[in-house]
Amino acid sequence: IGLIPGDDPEFLILTVIDDPKPSHYGSVVAAPVVRQVALTSLAYYGRLPESVPNVVAGAARTPKKVASSKAGKGPRHADRVPMIATAAVVDTVPDVRGLGLRRAIEVLAQSGVVPRINGQGRVIIKQFPKPGRTWNDKSRQEAVVRLGDAYTPSVNGERG
Repeated sequence: IGLIPGDDPEFLILTVIDDPKPSHYGSVVAAPVVRQVALTSLAYYGRLPESVPNVVAGAARTPKKVASSKAGKGPRHADRVPMIATAAVVDTVPDVRGLGLRRAIEVLAQSGVVPRINGQGRVIIKQFPKPGRTWNDKSRQEAVVRLGDAYTPSVNGERG
């Protein structure tokens, strides 16, 4: 179970995993699922924290700064239509490598995309689809960003 935010919960995330393998500990099996659902939900509602805590050995670290604005309680169904309608305007995959998670999500949201988030860390070190490609329905649904501690461009000057 995850309550988001912890000090004044507005979201409840319940994860049930049937016959977990290889481990049966919630911190190993269910916590990553709760984290992914929480980040995706907060991104959707425009309420991502300034920094996302890393999960190390099953123990969560407290984020340094959390967005305190509760102005956007979340869109009603009708409010979501403009975002989808404007998604076709940004048809090229932006380069979000080297950006923090919050900024990367904001940039991708301009394309109508909420990516799957993999890894741990503070910045985006890898992304799919590759920057500069043209978005299509499949790539919008399968967008993935990988977090890491530091982004290092490749030696030949390209971002890699």
